[in-house]
Amino acid sequence: MLLLILAACSYLPHVPGCNDPKPTGPVSITPPKPKIEIGGPGSTTPAQPLDPTAPVVAMEKDNCADLQDGGPVQGPDCVTQVVKCNTVVYGHTFGGTDRFDSRFYEAHMCTPRTTNHDSGDERVYLLEMPAGDHRVKAWLDTPCADLDLTIMTVPDATTCPTTKDGLLKICDMWPMPGTQREHVEIATQGKTNLMFVVEGKNKDEGAFALTVQCSEGLY
Repeated sequence: MLLLILAACSYLPHVPGCNDPKPTGPVSITPPKPKIEIGGPGSTTPAQPLDPTAPVVAMEKDNCADLQDGGPVQGPDCVTQVVKCNTVVYGHTFGGTDRFDSRFYEAHMCTPRTTNHDSGDERVYLLEMPAGDHRVKAWLDTPCADLDLTIMTVPDATTCPTTKDGLLKICDMWPMPGTQREHVEIATQGKTNLMFVVEGKNKDEGAFALTVQCSEGLY
């Protein structure tokens, strides 16, 4: 387009803009950063073909301003949304629930009480696995805040567990320092209700991408 305008000006110098000062240095065009587009806060988008060992990072630091709120808690109970296998969930901890804390994670042996999860909101997502043997893997991309990921099995998909409930069959958590990517995976046998909890250390809150991948078999 710039070449066409310059060519026209050589023949039609009276055209507005043709007598403007010409740039003396190189002209550079900065492409816009890729923006996370979703149907609404807390919605899911189909994942790209996933590497069985480590899917691509679903969120970069430039995307932190794309979401300011994770949307409403749709339920059941503390669950923000029911999700499916092989999807990426884009969310934000702000506006979520405040049901889990360091005492809960320690009581259910998810992780020793060496980090503080007592402040800020968390987001909870429900995945209902069918009968059979499956492997569930989850990656949490957290370039915007120091967030942690927990996977737990719950006996009732309509009720979120509490500290007073009996020990959960599975509760896995591998907190990483800062904004490092987190990865947790578990095996399921038979119909299983899984809850993914995304929560910040201390008072940290921010946007995140949760990638959920499922495969048949235990390995």
